[in-house]
Formats: sequence, structure tokens, C-alpha cells
Amino acid sequence: MAAHFTVLHWNCQGLKAHAPEFLWHLGSVKHRPDIICLQETFCSNESDFIDIQGYMLAAFSTRGTKRGGTAIYCKNGINFTKVSLTSKLEISAINIIYNKKRLLIVNIYDPQSDTVQTDYDTLINQFDTEFILCGDFNAHHNLWGSERIDTKDIKVNNSEENNNFKWNFKKADWKNFSKACDERISDNYISDNIENSNTMLTTELIDIATQFIPIKKFRNQTKPCVPWWSDQCTKAIKERNKARNKARHTGKGHDFIIYKEKNKISQKVLQDTQDIYWKNYCNTLNDNSNISDLWYNIKKMLGKISSKKEIPALRACGHFLTNTIDKANYFAKKFVEVSSSNNYDNDFKKHKSTVEEQEINTFLKYYKENQDCFNEKFTLQEFKDAISDTNDSSPGKDKPQL
Repeated sequence: MAAHFTVLHWNCQGLKAHAPEFLWHLGSVKHRPDIICLQETFCSNESDFIDIQGYMLAAFSTRGTKRGGTAIYCKNGINFTKVSLTSKLEISAINIIYNKKRLLIVNIYDPQSDTVQTDYDTLINQFDTEFILCGDFNAHHNLWGSERIDTKDIKVNNSEENNNFKWNFKKADWKNFSKACDERISDNYISDNIENSNTMLTTELIDIATQFIPIKKFRNQTKPCVPWWSDQCTKAIKERNKARNKARHTGKGHDFIIYKEKNKISQKVLQDTQDIYWKNYCNTLNDNSNISDLWYNIKKMLGKISSKKEIPALRACGHFLTNTIDKANYFAKKFVEVSSSNNYDNDFKKHKSTVEEQEINTFLKYYKENQDCFNEKFTLQEFKDAISDTNDSSPGKDKPQL
């Protein structure tokens, strides 16, 4: 696992509807998140969830209807186990191994308007290790851009983080940075109110840092996860996001109207681009087209190219098994126990032995009476019939495609 562990959470308001845009986003970021937590997936069962290349669907919750729902995707290579928790909220949760310690990831969708602090206390009291709690809490407040304040009696910790840049410490002007800190930071920042002191000091340090430490922005060096994505799609999404951010910042009705127009345009661009790609691809098909390639491209268009599936961490006898060999040995041991004849009662063992002995005698008798036919040369027609019963994706031991 990378030194910097990241969790992405997003209310997708319909996973299938926004899958292409989401996959494009994952393909455009330099550092993919280790854990993806989604809310309002609108998935009613496991088959409704999309495949994300490089990730495994680790846990999910559904209502049984095409509303609500949560999901946690875990990056391949991270060992995890599902966790069952009791709550009135919609929840999915997993345990992972991070820095050789167990860490609980809890993904929440809280659609209720009457949720109170005790509801979360009841949930958190079930945790038995360090945890990360994320999701959509539907807690509205003007402190983080909402136009209204709801009645939820829940304490939240609001922090601001921009994941699109990081400080370029190699090119920092540390001499002037230290000088500015000496001049501008004093004992006046220390007071009895710890939160205010922390906010004032942090704000001042960031302001000084922006003057003497350059910012290194991430650049898109990866390709989108769907083959039909074009520059027009990227442009339309960026213009829509720009309009959305402006509308949220100003709160003006005119800006929201522009955002809705940009949103409609971006959806049309995505749909038209996908349709054109599909029509052009269909025009290349003929009688000699490979069926396997066809289905592969269909899944690729939908962003459903299955990546390598990994076995999550196993909990056995109070211990977590994360090593592949340990997992395999544990499975082998369990399979042996399940398949062992020790599970049968004496009457069945006696019956089994009798039947097997009869079957062996019958086969030996048949082979002895018909052994000549086994050594006959097969005809060309028999060879063609055998080939016709196979499909073109079944290679033999020498690996050629039939």
C-alpha cells in the first residue's frame, strides 16, 4: 500500500447513469484512491454494480429498490474483510490492514431528517478499532455552502482539502518563509479557545506558504477508462463543473440556470459520442468478426472490463490471513475437511463402497469386451465434428486458438 492512504467518497445519485463520467475521473487523476465509497448507488442487487478496473467490490448495501444504497470498492492488493454493523442508517463497512494494523472503513448514507447524535453514538460504540467514517450525512449548513441549516443535532468536523495540488518543497524559499513566520506569527495567536487559535495559526501559515512555496499541480497523464471518451466530452464536463462551482459560490438563480443548461449539454455530448463510437464500431463487423472480441468491446464501452479478482483477507481462528499462500492452504484444509469421508455415517460408507465396486467391475467388463474400438483410427468427419462442438476461445494445452 502507498505511503499516502486516500479514501474517495461521492454521492453518485445513480451509479450506472454516471459511470462513464466517474470512470473518466478515475482515469484522469494521477493518484487513484485506495478506497472508493459511494452513496445513492440506486442499485437493488449485486449485479447492478459496475466493475471498476483495478478495484474489487468489497461491500455494499441496498434497499431492494432502485433508490439509496452504498458501496465500497477496494483497490487490488489491499486485504479486506466485510464487517456487519447494526444501524438505522444505510451502511457498508470493511476492515483493512494498513501499516500492519487493522483499520475500519465505514460508508454511510443518511437520508433521515430526524437523525440525532445518539444514532451515531450507537453505531460508533460497535467499533473495536481505529476507523474512518465517511459518506453523505445530509447535514446542511451554510458553513459549507448550503443555503439552509437543518435540524440534525450532529457534531461534524469540517476540514478543507484540495487534492488537485501539493506543495513543491524542493523549490521552496525556506529563508524568506522562516523570516515571514518570525515577523507575522506571535503570541497573539494563542488564546484560551484552542479551535480559534488553531484556525488563525493554520490560515496564517498557509498564506505565508503560498508566497514562498510553489504549488505542483497534477496533470492528466492517463487515458479514460471508456474507449469512446473524446476531447469534446472532457470540455463539456469541465464547462459544466465550472458553471456548477460558480452557481454554488454566488447562489444566484441566473447562475443555476446556466449550470442546468451546461449539464444538459454535457449529457447530450456524452450520449452522442457514445452512439457515434458504437455505430462506427458496428460498421467494422462482418462474418469473420470474433465473438469474444465483440463482447470484450461491449464491456469496455460500459466500463465493465473485469480486472484481476483477489481473495479478500480471511479471518480464521481469530487471526487475519493476508498472504496468498496462507489463504490457499486454509482453503485446502477446509475443502479436505468438507470432502472427508469422516463426515459420512457408517451406513452410507458401506453403501458407497458397494456402489463404487460395482461401477468399477462394470467398466472393466465393458472395456475388456470393447477394447478394439478404442484403438480404431478416427475418420476426418469425426475430427470435423469434434472441432465444430468447440468454441473459438478454448485453447488447448499448446495454447493455439481453435
